[in-house]
Amino acid sequence: MRQTVSKKFRDEIIKCYPQCAVDISYMRFLQYRLFSNNWEDQSKNLIKVPQFALAYCEDKQKQLANKNYQGHLFLQRFRKDVQYITWTDWSYEEGRCRVVEFSIAASLDAFLAQELYKDYQNQGGRVYLISGAKFTTRNRNAELKKAQAKLRKNLEHIRKCRKVRKGAAKVFFYMMKVDIKHYIKIIDSNIDTVELAIKNRIDLTETKKKVYLETVDCLREIKKPMLHGVQNSWRLYDAGVSITGLPRQYRKMLCKGWTEFDIKSSQLAIVSSKWNIPTIHKFLSERNSVWDLFFNVFPVSTNEYEDAKRFFKESLYSVVFGKAESSIAKDYDKIFGLGAGKKFSDIWLVKDLFDAREAEINRLANEPQGRYYSLVAGLTCNPNNYFKTGMSKGELNKFKKETGVMPYTQRKRITSAMAQEVQMIEMAILTPIIDLAEKNSNNYVITLWQHDGFSVKFLDKSKRDKCTKVIVNRFKTTIDNLKVFNIPTYLEYEHL
Repeated sequence: MRQTVSKKFRDEIIKCYPQCAVDISYMRFLQYRLFSNNWEDQSKNLIKVPQFALAYCEDKQKQLANKNYQGHLFLQRFRKDVQYITWTDWSYEEGRCRVVEFSIAASLDAFLAQELYKDYQNQGGRVYLISGAKFTTRNRNAELKKAQAKLRKNLEHIRKCRKVRKGAAKVFFYMMKVDIKHYIKIIDSNIDTVELAIKNRIDLTETKKKVYLETVDCLREIKKPMLHGVQNSWRLYDAGVSITGLPRQYRKMLCKGWTEFDIKSSQLAIVSSKWNIPTIHKFLSERNSVWDLFFNVFPVSTNEYEDAKRFFKESLYSVVFGKAESSIAKDYDKIFGLGAGKKFSDIWLVKDLFDAREAEINRLANEPQGRYYSLVAGLTCNPNNYFKTGMSKGELNKFKKETGVMPYTQRKRITSAMAQEVQMIEMAILTPIIDLAEKNSNNYVITLWQHDGFSVKFLDKSKRDKCTKVIVNRFKTTIDNLKVFNIPTYLEYEHL
């Protein structure tokens, strides 16, 4: 989310909402309203507000993690002190997010419409939205240190909750130490080229173009990617705007000179073994392309290729994360037209994946005492930890008396456990790469972390090919050592 704005824009915020100058949580919530782009409707007055966003505004992530946070109390205070707003109820069981009706002052709307909030030269200079401090190199570095300290504290709390994520912590602390100079160099050298390329895309919708350009502008203010951990996930996620948020074609332009490494069909390869799907395992073992299957069913133009591939990837992996088949089908109907969802479901690989997922869900639902002790846990955390996959007494009574169908809450717990297990394997595969990078710090540095891959800047280009081979071989050794999982994947790379 945008961190800096023109001074006149911030002054107008304080003029319209003076309480934002008094209470930082109110300013954060307004920041979310102005720049999160999480709209429920096109009029941009109804905005989706998940519970974690409210906890962030109040800096109460710990309370949220401990299930002791009540976001509606904050909304009530905001309505009383700042501006009248209304909101809907949210439901964990139904997967429904709270939606807030939040109109803003006409003067601020005008600033947004004309993009004057980033006209620093003519609008009083550039300041940080939350604090009002001037945007300078010194202040930027100070903000970076504050953000890192906060993220470190957040990750440590998450680790203590279940004594897990050792691999995630290793990645986090390595990435925090990466010198900001590596990012400053590529951004200062290439960001204008990326911005011009986006502006010149005549086939790009205005909405997407605006989002991409906003990302570019935010990269100018942040420079260094930041990562954070979340509950019920072994992954690290971008904290705010990051280079990885750009579409790959623009990321390649920006990161010119770096090398991108990716685990081939990472999560699909893992579940093909873990969920025992021989057809998919064989397909991947023969190094076939999953995306060829999709593009054969949904052909697109060259200009649409990157966006389509990203959508295919998200939809495929949403199966792994437990999303309902009907919901994914609706997404396809929306993008490719009515009937596209059925075409997606009819792809043999998708059919086999859904069948295996449901079989795995049923298996975990019937674990003794409703506890699933994952074999993977021994690689990444305490093997005595377990996932609760059975029904509670209340769920069991409801199941017997009313529905006879697995409760949503139980299914959600099981699919979460399945997704986390895949993430644990992914982390076990990748964390040795961090160890290798630390040993080779004079030759290269890992600059981006992307769940199933990473980017590298080689400090001596003459050693690039030799070091690339070392990285690829180390990954292969890791896969070979994890014979029990028999994962049909390998590390591919591209020099940008």
